[in-house]
Amino acid sequence: MADVQTVIKHTLIDREANNALDFKMITFVLAGKEYGVDIMSVKEIQKGSRFTYVPNAPIFVRGVYNLRGDIIPVIDLRKFFGLPEYEERQELEDILILRQQDSVIGVIVDGIQKVVGVNRSEIQPAHPLFADVVGLDYIYGVVEKDESLYVILDTKVILGSDKDEEEEEEHAAEDKGTPAAPAPGAAVAAPVAVSPAPSPAAEPASVASAAVVVPVETSAPSQQAAVEAETIESAVSEAVVHQKEAAGGEAVIVRQEEAASVEVAESEPVEEAEMGGIKIASGDDTEGPSDAFCEGLFEYANFCPSELNQEWLFKQYDHWSAVHLTTGKPDAEEAKEFLESFYSSNAAKLWDEEMVDEFCELVAQDEQKITHIWNVGSGQGFSAYSIAGGLFLRDKKCKVYATDSDLLAITGAPGLTFTEADIPEGFKRAMVEGPKGWQFSNEVKNTIIFEYHDIANEHSFPKLDVVVVRDILSFVDEDVFMKFFDRIFKQAHPGTLLIIGDNEKLMDNSVWSPVDSCCFSTYRKIG
Repeated sequence: MADVQTVIKHTLIDREANNALDFKMITFVLAGKEYGVDIMSVKEIQKGSRFTYVPNAPIFVRGVYNLRGDIIPVIDLRKFFGLPEYEERQELEDILILRQQDSVIGVIVDGIQKVVGVNRSEIQPAHPLFADVVGLDYIYGVVEKDESLYVILDTKVILGSDKDEEEEEEHAAEDKGTPAAPAPGAAVAAPVAVSPAPSPAAEPASVASAAVVVPVETSAPSQQAAVEAETIESAVSEAVVHQKEAAGGEAVIVRQEEAASVEVAESEPVEEAEMGGIKIASGDDTEGPSDAFCEGLFEYANFCPSELNQEWLFKQYDHWSAVHLTTGKPDAEEAKEFLESFYSSNAAKLWDEEMVDEFCELVAQDEQKITHIWNVGSGQGFSAYSIAGGLFLRDKKCKVYATDSDLLAITGAPGLTFTEADIPEGFKRAMVEGPKGWQFSNEVKNTIIFEYHDIANEHSFPKLDVVVVRDILSFVDEDVFMKFFDRIFKQAHPGTLLIIGDNEKLMDNSVWSPVDSCCFSTYRKIG
């Protein structure tokens, strides 16, 4: 176990140093061309059609939209850039919800594609040729990836924040009698004169310049807080992967030849690291699966053997070695088969009645008027709906922050539908039947905030009463694990509940105390 942890850490460091994908963007199609925006500027993705008309607004403003209580302006990006109307407009249109400081707007595009990771150094300045489409002022740069050329839009310019920053600095400089310094990230004037993008109306310098006044009410602090990245993974998955694998962080897959090329010195015992009351031992002499076997689990399934899952790992390995002829390094199929029994019960469906009852009994001890719950790795939303629906039926007010790093899964969660056979007894009272199946009522949906989030990065939630992070922590490396516990330690008050995976177990510590539970692996913060 000690050796494989060292191999994982050194391989990740080596991979990050040599091929760091330090820029992520969400890509989309507009008028047949492919574009991208910095993922850190994207709050979420929505599908919508009902926009409230705003009189005397610029032609590119489609109206305003009610985003879970927040009234935000929505613009049509085609009209914003003076492009022709979209002939194949769908009933529900794709909307990127962009956020820059305190500004939140919706941007309608033709179709949203995927998350793409690139090296920031590969992003090139835009050629004047691109001025014929959107205008150079709106372009952050261009980059080629997998035989596609992406035009990366500058959301700061679209939202008008660069202009605001420049004006503030100019005013400050005038007050001091000194010339203003250029704003950070401001575009340097190019020697080639470029005409602005054509538009049937007045030139849209920025959304901020549009004569639309929208009162915004924030229903939760996290909805307007800017996401600050601490670390960015060195690889980005471009397909929908297993819900539990993706939820813990987009997989950093180390190929066999890369792992074999890493030379690791003989491991020495290392003192235990402690943060937020959680300890991770870097070395031990306990017998169990070989280093090669553990390396295979990490390489093919991103499973990180640690003290958190050691008890299950050893038992499963004993069973595995008894029925399989070989116990060396597993291949991809063997790693998948080995981990089939690891995932928690009802991980990819609504919780059964026994689980919901027990969860609500645990939460009932919380005396807060509104119980704040962070559901890490919500995926398609099964756990979030189970939590919110169960508490709603018991008249317990809550706010569920459902996050996941699988963008496609978390984007589709608000519209998740169920067949009648998939609905456990009791949940129907919190649901309504529609043309495509059963959905949870708006009363339940309004208690959930679905957001893209990677636990390797900071978050801005309020004081937490419950943290549900089932299975996820076994698929992140030790550094992310420790930072996560340090954050929830700071944001959790005495009595906060922590629910981890069924086959995960915390080491004895002075912060998190085990709680008797039949359906969950549960802990409560002490003191």
